[in-house]
Amino acid sequence: DDRASLHCWEGAKLNPLAFWSFEDCWIYLRNNDVPYHPLHDDGFSSIGDVHSTIRVDHDEWMGYGNERKGRFVGMKDADGKTKTECGLHGGASAGALAPKAKRAKVEEQAERPTATA
Repeated sequence: DDRASLHCWEGAKLNPLAFWSFEDCWIYLRNNDVPYHPLHDDGFSSIGDVHSTIRVDHDEWMGYGNERKGRFVGMKDADGKTKTECGLHGGASAGALAPKAKRAKVEEQAERPTATA
């Protein structure tokens, strides 16, 4: 799991909760009355895309790595592994194609004729 090896610093990006468990997060939310998304109360341990996220039984939420159990259901990365990340984090299984896709979109937009006044 890519998140198991997440560092506190990723270049210029700080991950202040890198060493918190899912249970640590929920304890903090409850103890400090921090608002959270209402879909959590409806069984979604992690909020993702509507087409690839399913409800997870609350009894399973706090198991190691289960905080993302309902995410990316049925999806695979380019290398054929089960998808575990959206592409915002580094690593081969974390959407390594995302920078290529972004570059392709930028290049496509650059090729479009622009309107002149």
